[in-house]
Amino acid sequence: PEWFAISPDGSQIAFAMLVASPSRVPTGLPVAPEGATWAPPAIVATDTRYRSDGLGLLPTGRAELFVVPSAGGTPRRLTSGGVLHFGRAYGATPGIWAPDGVSLIVTANGTPSPDITARASDLFEVRVRDGAVTPVLRRRGTNRSPAVSPDGKWLAFVSVADSGHAWTQPRLWLMAREADAKPKLLSAGFDAAIESPAWLPDGSGLLFLADRQGRVGLWRMALDGSTTQVADSLASDLEAYGGGQAFSMSRSG
Repeated sequence: PEWFAISPDGSQIAFAMLVASPSRVPTGLPVAPEGATWAPPAIVATDTRYRSDGLGLLPTGRAELFVVPSAGGTPRRLTSGGVLHFGRAYGATPGIWAPDGVSLIVTANGTPSPDITARASDLFEVRVRDGAVTPVLRRRGTNRSPAVSPDGKWLAFVSVADSGHAWTQPRLWLMAREADAKPKLLSAGFDAAIESPAWLPDGSGLLFLADRQGRVGLWRMALDGSTTQVADSLASDLEAYGGGQAFSMSRSG
């Protein structure tokens, strides 16, 4: 499993996992004679991205979405055919459960050619009952880190526009969970890269991580876009952008 998320009622665990598929080897390759020392079999690569630094050759196949009972049992596969290209080399973030437990909201590369659009990711909703996939937000760039409000009516997410530059500031957006809803830029007045949004229990705003002048801090943003810093210097060491920053919030806030 590449990540896991426990359902709101604790009964199920969702996760993504690689479903391997054998590489298509051309027919007619000779078979080693009995007792002969033979060269290793040919490697057939059909993906543009077939190897990675530090990992070597990547296994063939695509990651799919599964659920399994928390008490144990057989995993049930929700997606098939690699249609969403979850995680694995494409920078997708873990999925989350909707508060009612009916569906999962996931970040995935939904393009026909994920190998050449590795930075692209969109938001999709996957119904747990039958695996039906519905696009939530599809637009050019990287859309990730979804967070659903406690009442289930709003979706916050981080988006990085595809500006053609080497780096573009991640911003926090908000949209209603209804048909034809349009996203609204929530962090227009906040000049720093935003990561890991999480709703406050009363739905009045969100907590998130942001780095400023080499120090990562915890911030609170109200739904009108106003911000308050909660904590500073959350880096795991004294170096700028030390990495390892994270936070967890209790149900009471």
